Amino acid sequence: MLDKIFVNNYVKEFEIGAFQSEHGCTQRVEFTVRLDLRPLAHEISDDVDEVISYEIITEAIDSELESQRFNLLETLAEKIAQRCLMESRVVKAKVKIEKLDRIPGSLGVSIVRVKDNYHNLINKNELAKEIKKCALVMFSAIQNDSAIIKSWIAEFLKSDQSIVIMFEPDKELPFETVDLSVKKQVALLSMDQNAWLFSSLDERLLLASTKAELSWGLRGKKTVLFCPSQFVNKSLSSVPNFVDGSHSLVYWFAKEMQIKNIYLVGPNLKKNTAMDQGLNIMHLNTKDWNIFK
Repeated sequence: MLDKIFVNNYVKEFEIGAFQSEHGCTQRVEFTVRLDLRPLAHEISDDVDEVISYEIITEAIDSELESQRFNLLETLAEKIAQRCLMESRVVKAKVKIEKLDRIPGSLGVSIVRVKDNYHNLINKNELAKEIKKCALVMFSAIQNDSAIIKSWIAEFLKSDQSIVIMFEPDKELPFETVDLSVKKQVALLSMDQNAWLFSSLDERLLLASTKAELSWGLRGKKTVLFCPSQFVNKSLSSVPNFVDGSHSLVYWFAKEMQIKNIYLVGPNLKKNTAMDQGLNIMHLNTKDWNIFK
């Protein structure tokens, strides 16, 4: 048996249609999308990273509507189905679209599409493109200078790429003689706290603590403030000791997400580029924020 997720009666108002009377005006259109999913190989836990978010459906609809003006519902339905089938667990997409303002009732189209090797290839190519354009930025020792952070974030939000931001943890602990595992948790929570603090700078910033939230941000070309504690604590792979230097955690995280481009930003750093562990690493001074222009 296949699992299913769905969105019913999702109504958007936009311009669509081939008739002259449909040009220059908007109309209400209702979407109902149902996806068949390949079941998980193990018993499901109450973890958001193990399930496919319903948001992939609304994202698919919204992304296609933003991409172009459509004459035909059939074309729009096809695009939405193809985008949903890019998700690895989705094996079938049923898309129903209805115009609500053309007649007293509704009129529309319904299609069913099944994944094949073509869609698998698209999925891999699209994922590779998203990750290739992504930048991972690590801020060091400047948590208290919001003016600098604001300058950087202003440029990030203008940039046509996905950007994931991490903040170095606070160095000082209230007492010295604590277990290493405790130090790690305190450091992670400090990084989470810094992300939360700076999230108030702009409402367009996205806070993320799970792989699902990160993936959503990458697909939407968002500027993401990453809270790493949940991601790290749930990881099945070996996490390096980062208490004495958080760069090792950044490198590990980049490899986990297959991100290649890392920017390390700090007040005492000089601009230079290096390759390390297969990663493109650029050191930047805090004054180099205009590199993202």
